Amino acid sequence: MSVITLPAGAISAALLKGLNSEHVIDKQVKKSFVKAALTGYLESGAPAGLLPVSETFWATTWHAANSDRGAMPPVGGAAGASPNTPHGRAWRPLGHTFTSHRRSETAVKADSEEAADDLLTAIQSGFVVVEYFRDNRVVGQWNNVLQRVGLQWAHVEQATGVSDLQNWWWVWAPDLFQVVENNSHDWAVDAIRAAAGAYTAARTAGRDFKTNDMVIQTLSEFESKIQKMEMPTIYADRTTITD
Repeated sequence: MSVITLPAGAISAALLKGLNSEHVIDKQVKKSFVKAALTGYLESGAPAGLLPVSETFWATTWHAANSDRGAMPPVGGAAGASPNTPHGRAWRPLGHTFTSHRRSETAVKADSEEAADDLLTAIQSGFVVVEYFRDNRVVGQWNNVLQRVGLQWAHVEQATGVSDLQNWWWVWAPDLFQVVENNSHDWAVDAIRAAAGAYTAARTAGRDFKTNDMVIQTLSEFESKIQKMEMPTIYADRTTITD
């Protein structure tokens, strides 16, 4: 296996094939946002500095349909959908576990190129997700989605009378993606250590491996890339919209 760094800028479509690139922000982040807005604490554990959004809003208004909301501007342009619930409108702009110890043990036991590649590919996948954001087009789309969600929160505020939803979005988003970046570093360190440790322990026990040099060299290359695992800068317009 060889390790390459994708160039910053415009990356060819062939290199992005199979990366689920139509979803630059996964729908699963919405759980983090609702939890933060409900409790007053961000994903990092830091206080948001905003009043929590009442439980009543999430329990009753959040999924309640209303024709006035459906009549608001379509999401993403004239051809877009016009959801009639706060939930559907806010999240419309969003696109519709690596077990290192187990894979390390399998690779050591088999000592085959196939098992070693399986281990290294699993680790590499974590880096690929972040490398994906080195494409300027992806970064632009990512910021565009952030801004569109912010706009939909403005519509939800207007329709429900609940304030601070836009502010919550722009406080929560930078915090979440910083946590993602920090966690990616921790994940990479743990995965590399687990893999290297399994080989080291086996060598110490007297085993000789034909795949050892390839695995250790590739792990070293991965380790040199950890500090480059960065989320992009949020440059979306954070201007909140009020009456």
